[in-house]
Amino acid sequence: METLQQHNRLIDFLYQPAYKVWRHLFIIVAIVSTTLSQSFFVFGNHISIATSTIYATGIGLAAVLLCIIYINVYYLSPYFLNKKAYASYIIVLLLMVSGFIVIKQGLEYFIFSSSGVSKQFNRVSLLDAASNIILYTICVASTAISTLMRQLMADNTIINRLQNEQLQHSIAKIKNSIQPKFLFATLAYAANNVNTAPAKASDTLFALSKLLRYQLYDSVRNKVLLSAEIDFIRNYLQLQKQSSTTGFDFEINTNGAVHQLIAPSSLILLTEEILLAQPQYLKLSVSNNNAFITIVCEIRGIDLDVFEKMMQNLQKIYEDVSGDSTKLTLKLKID
Repeated sequence: METLQQHNRLIDFLYQPAYKVWRHLFIIVAIVSTTLSQSFFVFGNHISIATSTIYATGIGLAAVLLCIIYINVYYLSPYFLNKKAYASYIIVLLLMVSGFIVIKQGLEYFIFSSSGVSKQFNRVSLLDAASNIILYTICVASTAISTLMRQLMADNTIINRLQNEQLQHSIAKIKNSIQPKFLFATLAYAANNVNTAPAKASDTLFALSKLLRYQLYDSVRNKVLLSAEIDFIRNYLQLQKQSSTTGFDFEINTNGAVHQLIAPSSLILLTEEILLAQPQYLKLSVSNNNAFITIVCEIRGIDLDVFEKMMQNLQKIYEDVSGDSTKLTLKLKID
């Protein structure tokens, strides 16, 4: 728990507006300290170079580097990263940092020559300049992390909103429509049995009336009883079985309290996806532990590729669904 809290505080420090002053202070202190230490490392061993010159050089380089950093923070990173133009961003940043390194190297040679210290440009100097360009580019680019964090949070918000909209649209589609093919097949089954098996026809019409009543009245509520949702699924599967041309068997078992309130039509989306795979046997085991409603579905008679496609569709709708080739498990969190 303590590690998670530290992680959250670090993330807040990187992009939350409340820590803006502290972020700027940290950057300024870090840059000034770095450039001063480099100035003393380069010039400190030469007695002919005054200490004031070393301080002035370090602070001057820090000012130039801070200008580059704030141009990056307030212009380059928002402009390029929001457009996802990463290549252009890196090229522009490399050019700016290269200009800084040229100024830095030129200033060093000027100070050395003014103090009578011989300083030659050779391959080592070239390698040092190249390494400095890479290191400073990484350092400057890291200051854009707040922009990246905001972009990441915005992208996650959009993704979550789209997923919620997709789920709501799917639920609304189930709530507001009865498949004409299913309705006509059910009515045809009842009509065919009116004379030969009137009891079957009556049971079919009674189950259909309960199904329609649930969809017209109960499904428009914010919450429904789990028992009502299970009865709806049982009637729906029974009517689907009667009108199915391929035929299938099903079984529904419950464990725990079934008077828990849940969102309406929570299970019909699962049932629809399974029926589209045309299984030969379906067993639904519903368990309630007062924190989660767990639905274990045992499925027989479908191919592995069909099962995988079904799982992909369900994972777009439900947050917690897993399974193998014959069984899938869905967990619905109870609010």
